[in-house]
Amino acid sequence: MASSLESTVSSGTLQRARAQEDAAWESLVRQYTPKVYRWLRQNSIAPQDAADLVQNVLIQLFVSLPHLERDREQGNSLSAWLFVVTLNTARDYFRGQARIPDALGGSDDHRISDAVGIDETPSEELIAKICRLYEILELVRRRVEPKTWLAFWRLAVDGDPAAEIAADLGMTPGAVRQAKLRVIELLREEGL
Repeated sequence: MASSLESTVSSGTLQRARAQEDAAWESLVRQYTPKVYRWLRQNSIAPQDAADLVQNVLIQLFVSLPHLERDREQGNSLSAWLFVVTLNTARDYFRGQARIPDALGGSDDHRISDAVGIDETPSEELIAKICRLYEILELVRRRVEPKTWLAFWRLAVDGDPAAEIAADLGMTPGAVRQAKLRVIELLREEGL
């Protein structure tokens, strides 16, 4: 079964990327690499590890892109799909880190981390919080209209300007901001 997506990326760019045209693929990489990196860093992943994990997310995009479909009625976007893949990548990263034993003897990095109280091994609590975040986001997405969710996502997560989102979705900038507030209210009701 193919996944659905609507994207701020033009359908022509997606079609060319599916056909493995280098220029189209490079355009997707340029557009989404900073977002994926920022999402990973917001999940407390070290910069060097986040850079590696961005590559894993982009590989998943490359592999999955031929199977993704555009569906404007569903309100799903390429950005939202990548966000979920990024959360799953972060979760897998934390699970893997939990299985790596602490180094004996210590390096300069290890001593510095100990001195400032940084725990490099994520806790089960952090892993559970990331999983719960994904569950809440999906629950709220199902409770609102697709256009409301897309307006929220693009404004709150992607950081797109309200005027640009309004023009793309046939809304006013005020309605875009209201959509964001509505979704945030629902997220808070769900305990986020």
